[in-house]
Amino acid sequence: MQASDQIPPIDPSERKQGLFFILLLETGGRRDARLAVAESTVEEANLTRSQTRMTVLNQTRNAFVELAMARAALERDVEFNDRVVEAARKRFEAGEIAEADVIRAKFEREQIMRLQYPA
Repeated sequence: MQASDQIPPIDPSERKQGLFFILLLETGGRRDARLAVAESTVEEANLTRSQTRMTVLNQTRNAFVELAMARAALERDVEFNDRVVEAARKRFEAGEIAEADVIRAKFEREQIMRLQYPA
């Protein structure tokens, strides 16, 4: 390299410093429109949250009602089958029916009792 190809050093008096500010200016009501859209989006999110909350509450209430109805129906079925078994036992003792009918009635009652555990 030759001496003329070298870049001369910059002394402090030749250094220039710049400072730039970028400031976004919105004109023509754009800012108000953008804020209105943002506020409506927040309001929509709040309404959606409230709607979801009400849906969950209604589904929970419905589940409890269905559970209560299922338990009541199951208890009624168990009581009915208890009476059927008792009637079959008495009829067997009186000689009106075969022992197989008593066993069948007990089996049906046990089937109903098995349904009680999952419910």
